[in-house]
Amino acid sequence: RDIWAQTDFILEGILVTLALTVVTMLSGLVIGTLGAAARVHGTRWLSALVAAYVEVIRNTPLIVQLFLVFFGLPSAGIRLDAPTACASTSWRVSALIARVFCQACVRLGV
Repeated sequence: RDIWAQTDFILEGILVTLALTVVTMLSGLVIGTLGAAARVHGTRWLSALVAAYVEVIRNTPLIVQLFLVFFGLPSAGIRLDAPTACASTSWRVSALIARVFCQACVRLGV
């Protein structure tokens, strides 16, 4: 098979990948920023909830999270599609961003 004959499919795959990446990063940025604000300025129980979320997500290997999403969700009857793929990586990005922004706020005294 000639790979150049499949150029349209390859380009379509690249565009879908780039679109999913942008959506994932933007949603992770928004959720992470809200999480950092809740951690720094929120009530005690909300701060503890965000801290637990961040620590669980950060301390679980990415491959384990991906296995849970792509094998666990279909066995529970949840269909996998592009929004599920974005959500599965957005929670990881948001936890990392929340941790970074929270530490920046603490360090800067905001």
